Order: sequence, then structure tokens, then C-alpha cells
Amino acid sequence: VDFGLLICFFGLITVYANWPWFTGDESMSAFIPPFAKGYSMGGQTHMGGEYFNIAEAIYQGRGYSDPFGDETGPTGWSPPVLAYSMAACLHLVGGSKSRLTVCFFGMQVFVLAFTTTILFSIASSLNQAGLAVLAVAIVVAPNFKWMFQLTHDCVFQMFWVDLIVVGLLVWKVPPAETWKKIAWGALGGICALSSPIVGFAWASTTVATWRLKNWKTIGLAAVTSVLVVTPWVLYQTNRLGKFAPVKSNASFEQFQGQLVLPDGLIVEESYPVHPFWRDSAEGKRYREIGEAAYLKEKREQFRTAVGKAPWEYARKTGCRLLAATVWLDTENTPNRNKPGFMVLRLLAVLPFLGLVLFMVRRPENVAWAAPAAFCYVLYLIPYILVAYYERYAVPLTLPRMIFTFWLLCSVKDFWKGLRCPPSTKTE
Repeated sequence: VDFGLLICFFGLITVYANWPWFTGDESMSAFIPPFAKGYSMGGQTHMGGEYFNIAEAIYQGRGYSDPFGDETGPTGWSPPVLAYSMAACLHLVGGSKSRLTVCFFGMQVFVLAFTTTILFSIASSLNQAGLAVLAVAIVVAPNFKWMFQLTHDCVFQMFWVDLIVVGLLVWKVPPAETWKKIAWGALGGICALSSPIVGFAWASTTVATWRLKNWKTIGLAAVTSVLVVTPWVLYQTNRLGKFAPVKSNASFEQFQGQLVLPDGLIVEESYPVHPFWRDSAEGKRYREIGEAAYLKEKREQFRTAVGKAPWEYARKTGCRLLAATVWLDTENTPNRNKPGFMVLRLLAVLPFLGLVLFMVRRPENVAWAAPAAFCYVLYLIPYILVAYYERYAVPLTLPRMIFTFWLLCSVKDFWKGLRCPPSTKTE
């Protein structure tokens, strides 16, 4: 499939999905997901919330700071790649949030087309393009909002996951050329600066795929990735006055998952319990004592809670495992009661079923799926251990498409075997 055609296709879907926002005309809203008359998402200009606030602070000359809009000072709350990219775009569009939103939608269209092109390339080599189209539809449907109607970091992270999977498809064994080893390590560093979880997926998937066949190659790639990340860590450590990882809010995520969320799953009702909102208890506390002290406090509260009730942490971890694999959940609780949501839940489980089938059968003729399997599993582990909701799995769109496609191919082969059993000869 031509990449340009996919750009046009996903672009048209984006315009359709956000017609009320683009035109100001709500009359079509009943014919646009979630098919509610007079309802428009309102998330078109979200752009990751904290990411946009930091980008705006950079654009206005305050530096990497103010994740919640107020001038609260330097921050390590969010990783830098998306925030700086948005700040650069703000300079290009003269600071206009509406124009930046259009640019963001353009980025999402590009990434979705890129992701789909990878799957179609695999399918074309197997003469199964029709099943690839079906696999795309199955994976996109449950995540339609995140891919087309809301601007957040998940589609941006999808791009880096795509590069990890494609890179390990091309380099199934460690490359011999030094520049390729360095390039792979540089990609790992950028992935980590984009999202520590994506960086973890890069590192763990690389080791799982190459299996230490050449520890010198893995070592060179690892050193390169650390060299890419180190300047940012040193810069932030100097600004914040303490050691600063790429993203510092893990303590809040742990606190939220253990003490705020009933099942360890982020839901709409938990949004007011977030420092983003200045009038909430957490918002007031964050602004009162500052980010570093606030995160230290959340870390201590989390450890105390787990120490008192480790079984509760285990229960919530189990809930997150189910939500990440076989039970599509949503942070918007009313969506669970809408007609058709059970259909989306059934569709959402198919990629995981494909992964399980692949791991059970372990067919050698589809070794192209192995990097996707490693990335799928290893990427989800941190979220399962800390906090989870549907947005966190959107970056795994390519692995999900690959395993849905593999499942459909397996069903097709099984059906053909039933209809056309092998002929037997009698003497």
C-alpha cells in the first residue's frame, strides 16, 4: 500500500473524527464516535497536558518548568523529547495553540500511516493484504479516541516502539558495522528521553532478541544510549539541585496506583486527585512544598501503604494485568455502559490471544513476530506493576497489529484445513 495513500486515508479519518472541532458544527456529532448528539471530545487541544504546559514555558522563556500551568519552577515531571518538539513547533506557528493542535494531528496521521505500512509490508510478503486490513481495523477500533480524537503522548510513543520493532526485524542478530551499533544505541537514548518505559522496552527487547550473542555489541549500544541520556540528566540535576532521572513522577504514579485508585486502574474519577488541578488537595500540596518534596512524600506514602497491605498491592497488580491483556477498560466510566462497548472488549483481546498462540506454537516461519512479542510483554511490565489505563497500551499498536494478523492467518489456515483435508492414497 502506498504510504501517501495511507496518509490521505488517516487524514480523512482525523477530519471526520474531529469535524465539530474543525468546523464548530455540532450537527454531525451523532454520526461520529462515540455517537452522542451534541458531544465533542474536547480533548483535541489537550496535547499531553503537562507536556504542553512545559512546552509553553520553554516558548515563553521560562525554561523547562511549570508542568501544571502555574509558575511553579523547574520540573522533571515529564520526559523532554515531546515537550521540546512542541516548543519548537510553537515557535513555528507563532505560539498558536490551535495551529499546534493541527500540527499534532498531522504527526499522529504520519505515525499511524508509518505503523500500518510496516504491517502491510509483512503481509505483502505473505500475500495476505486483506487480513492485514482487517487486523488494522480490529486494533484501531478500541483505541479510536486515542488515535484520532485526542492529542496526547501515546501516538508519539508509538513511533519509537515502531522503530524498536523494525530495527530488530532488520537486525535479528547484532550488526557487524560499528556505525550501526552506535546508531542503535543512539536510538535507545532518544527512546529513553521520549519515555523511560520506551527506553526500558528498547534495552530489554534488544537483550531478549540478541540474547547476548555478542556482548560487545550490546555493550557499545548501551554505552552510546547512556551517553545520549547523560547530558539531560546532568542538566536537570544541576537545575533541580538533586539527582534527576529522565522522568521524576514515578513516585506519584506509585502513590496513585496504591492509595487512590480502587483497582489500580486510572479512571475519570481519579483526575481531581492530581496536582494538575490547583484546587485539589494534591494540587495545593504540590504548590505548597514544591515538586521534589512532594514526590519524596508520595514515595514514602506508597512504601508505607505496601508495607501495611502487600496483598492489596498484589490484587491491584492482578487487576492491571487483566486490563492490559484481556479486559479492555476505560478511564471514562460511562463508556463501559454504552452499547457496543462489549464488542470493543472482544476485539481488544484478539491481539493478546494472537500473542499467546504465537508463544505456544513458536513457529519458525514467523520469526518476524519475535521482536514484537518481546516488546509487547516487556513494555507493559512497568505499567502493570505501577498504574495502568488504556492510553498506556496505545504505543503497542504495531505489536498488536502483528499478533492480530498472525491470529487471523492461523484461523484462515485452520479453516482451509477443515474444508480441504489432505488427500490420502490407498494401495
